[in-house]
Amino acid sequence: MTTPGTETAGTSYSYSGTYTGGPPTALDYQFDSAGWTTATSPTISGGTWSFSATAPAAGTHTLSVRDHNNTGISGTSGTFTTAASETIGVTTPATETAGNGYTYSAP
Repeated sequence: MTTPGTETAGTSYSYSGTYTGGPPTALDYQFDSAGWTTATSPTISGGTWSFSATAPAAGTHTLSVRDHNNTGISGTSGTFTTAASETIGVTTPATETAGNGYTYSAP
């Protein structure tokens, strides 16, 4: 299984892996045994699968993936780390004077 490595909580990432035998018709996944969720619009073709999901809260997690109908793949898992999301604020003075002498005020 391929996971993006360090992820940002609340951001969507693509996860991928392989299967043997007949292709699965749908995929289920879970983070840290939190309960199975059916993957939305997975790509399943030529021995590989992929889908996108939103990364969970900050911490180290295990992602498990299985074939929704219990054929093709089973017991596939991988570990990754999620970092907390950050909001970056910018503080500027209420009024600034540009190099051309004009004065601008913050709304």
